Amino acid sequence: MALNGSPRKTVPLASGDDETPRRSGPDNGQNVTRRVFYCGVVVEGCEGGKRLPEDVQDLVLSLGDPWLGQDQNNILPSASETTLSEHITGPKQRSRPTTDTSALLDVINELVNTERSYVKRLRILKHDYADPLRQFSRSKSTAILPPYEAKTLFGNVDNLLPVNEAFLADLEQMMEPDGPRTVGGVGDVALKHFKDLRGFEHYKQYYAKREEAQMIFEREMMKKSSGFAAYVD
Repeated sequence: MALNGSPRKTVPLASGDDETPRRSGPDNGQNVTRRVFYCGVVVEGCEGGKRLPEDVQDLVLSLGDPWLGQDQNNILPSASETTLSEHITGPKQRSRPTTDTSALLDVINELVNTERSYVKRLRILKHDYADPLRQFSRSKSTAILPPYEAKTLFGNVDNLLPVNEAFLADLEQMMEPDGPRTVGGVGDVALKHFKDLRGFEHYKQYYAKREEAQMIFEREMMKKSSGFAAYVD
């Protein structure tokens, strides 16, 4: 065992030349010198999860509780204390996290259903509103909105729809019996579309024009005789 320096104040030993009388013991009348020494004990040979020998365990336990330092209110053991305790008493049995399969399946189903509903709304937005209004704007006789406003109002919905349709297709394939073999799990599908294909990067362009599109929408809806408001209704 190796000794390290004590964190407490060092009291020098008497040189033997001091003339201070020593106190007499209460029982036998002999002179008794009382001193207290503090030292830190480092136990070696327990690296890599090795268990301490029985005699060393008894020695360590006889030294008392580990010193907690200045902060006696600290209820969290340090790494060294935890390690030493495990070497003496053996490693604690750690309970494995339980996976609630039913709850996980509910979350995945909610994801698929939400994406399915979102794709449906994107299709309506593109086919029933964006495409007709943009087509009408090409001619003054049929224009409900000017070409720029008709294009800005719906952003790049033409790019967003196929991205989400492809994502939904893989999610639905994932739910099939052979889904784990063909497309993998939900994490694999997400990594494919978000990281590898990077299809959702198109949303950056969509949000770049979102505030302007919102202003156009609110302005046209507030007009008393707005062809756009009538078309939306």
